[in-house]
Amino acid sequence: MNQIVKNSKSSSLEQRVNNYEEAMKNKFIAVMQLPNITYADCLDYIEGEIAQSKKMAKINYRIQCFRNDGIYQLNQAISQIFGSVVSKESSSPSGEKSVQTVDITLADGTRVKAPYGDIQLDGLGEDSSININYNSSTHELVITGRLQFRFASLMDDIIEQTKINLKTNSIYKGQALGITNINDPEILDLRNIDDQLMVISKETEYALRPINARILNPEKCIEKGIPLKFGALLEGGLTF
Repeated sequence: MNQIVKNSKSSSLEQRVNNYEEAMKNKFIAVMQLPNITYADCLDYIEGEIAQSKKMAKINYRIQCFRNDGIYQLNQAISQIFGSVVSKESSSPSGEKSVQTVDITLADGTRVKAPYGDIQLDGLGEDSSININYNSSTHELVITGRLQFRFASLMDDIIEQTKINLKTNSIYKGQALGITNINDPEILDLRNIDDQLMVISKETEYALRPINARILNPEKCIEKGIPLKFGALLEGGLTF
């Protein structure tokens, strides 16, 4: 099913379009003022610019990330660039209505549905559309599609904003993860972790001291130049 995403006109989107149009207008004025340009050259230039602005450009972006995080952050970026994003149902030949979405659980337990697959973006010119997919082998979010050439810079902005979101506001940031599927980690619920009894030997407790120091005193570690990233792999049987 195709996913249709309609964008409300936002000041952000309008400003970006206005900036593009202003730049192109200044370029046009500069060309028209060239001393040796003829009227025929002017007409040819205008016709060429009109044709170029309506050409469809293919896009192909790849972002290395976890699957759900990438999908969520891309949709957040689309919302940030376009103002708001509303998903609309599309009808199948049988008359059934459905939308293609991915169910994503955020760090606070909130579940959201993010558009996935084929998405039509009305604000990027007639017949413009993108496809959101994920390559499990390379762990990359793959964004392909086509849009009018004059709006290509807006798609660049969306991709760059997605990368920023992944770095600064990942749904996995500061969370304990259980990784059974490398492409789709599970956020572990540690709210009752202190109530669980764990008995460890003195040897194990000593081996875990570097980790405990980083957890209990991260500021001191940073001050002394001790990296916070540290892991310990313990081996042996369990005694109950």
